[in-house]
Amino acid sequence: MYGLNVKELLAKALKTNPSQILLMNDAACFLLREVFGVSAKKYHSVLGLTLGTDLGTSVFKDHNVFMPSYRIDLSKTELPRVIYAADGS
Repeated sequence: MYGLNVKELLAKALKTNPSQILLMNDAACFLLREVFGVSAKKYHSVLGLTLGTDLGTSVFKDHNVFMPSYRIDLSKTELPRVIYAADGS
């Protein structure tokens, strides 16, 4: 799949606009599930770790999910909105 624009291919197959598709890191997806549906629901700050082909991390704090290269602001919308930050904040 190297060199393929998976988002564009998926949008074409689903007959939708690519802006309607959000691709996320597996550690962020795992943490969102824990915070909104399972065991971490009652906490305000949560660290998520995943172990697969490498170690994945994400942090939930103050309605935001932080990853090394972007922040997902969950306070303004029901669906995650990715906010890119050059400094990783």
